[in-house]
Amino acid sequence: MTVATGIAFAGRASELAAIRARAQAAAAGTPGAPSSASCAQPSRNAAPFVARVEADLEAAGIHAPRGVGRSPTDLTDRERDVVALVVRGMTNGEAAAELYVSDKAVEYHLGNVYGKLGIRSRRELRAALGEARQVGGDARCGC
Repeated sequence: MTVATGIAFAGRASELAAIRARAQAAAAGTPGAPSSASCAQPSRNAAPFVARVEADLEAAGIHAPRGVGRSPTDLTDRERDVVALVVRGMTNGEAAAELYVSDKAVEYHLGNVYGKLGIRSRRELRAALGEARQVGGDARCGC
């Protein structure tokens, strides 16, 4: 398989995952999601595309996960670990030492957290988590 073919398959895999995620969100009754009638099953127009993508993935030996998946905005376990340490006031170096990872790894995870939560700084992170705790938890970060 060439690099271009691999990229095309990966792109189709992510598109298929997005279609499945929307359908699952609608089936679960997630607010703001399209109604379950509109996307629980692929529409007639989407069905050939979904079949083609699944056939291409199968031919490449790539198996797209089925079932309930994580939302792209959910924090990973490691991101939660980093957030917990940073919110307690640790520097990147201190958090890295505590987690036995490099400073760059902590920076990487914080960058992902900031992007997922729509914030730009540690101060905003502390404020967002403070508000989440007052309301009873934040599903985005598992606090």
